Amino acid sequence: MPRWFVFSGRLSRRRFWLGYLLPLVALLLAASLFDEALLAAGIAVPDEDGGIVTALSGLVSLVAMAAAFVKRLHDLDCNGGWVFLIFGVPAAGPVLGLLLLGLLPGSATENRFGPAPRFRRRASRPR
Repeated sequence: MPRWFVFSGRLSRRRFWLGYLLPLVALLLAASLFDEALLAAGIAVPDEDGGIVTALSGLVSLVAMAAAFVKRLHDLDCNGGWVFLIFGVPAAGPVLGLLLLGLLPGSATENRFGPAPRFRRRASRPR
C-alpha cells in the first residue's frame, strides 16, 4: 500500500491486477459492509448515496486507481496525461482503460519513465 499513491514509475500487468485492483475492490466491499453494520447498529443514519465510510474509501480508491492507471500508461511508454481521457469519458472510459491497461503488455526494456518493472518469482519447492 505505500506505493498506491505514487504517480511516477512503471507498473507491470501482474502488479496492476494483483497489487491494485483486487485490494481496491476488497476495500470498497469492506467499507460497504462496515456502513451496513453501522446502519444495523443504529449508529449511522440511512443515506441514499451510501455511507461516509463508503464515500471516503471510494475517494481513496479513485486516487489509487488513477495512480495505477498512470503507472501502467508509463509502462506502455505513454504519457500519464492520457488518464484524463480514460476518466473523462463517462462509463466507457474507465472500462476501456481498465481492459486496455490490464491486457496490453508493457515495454520489455527501459523507456523514458524508467526501467522495466520487475516482479519476484518464487523459487519452486523441491517435492
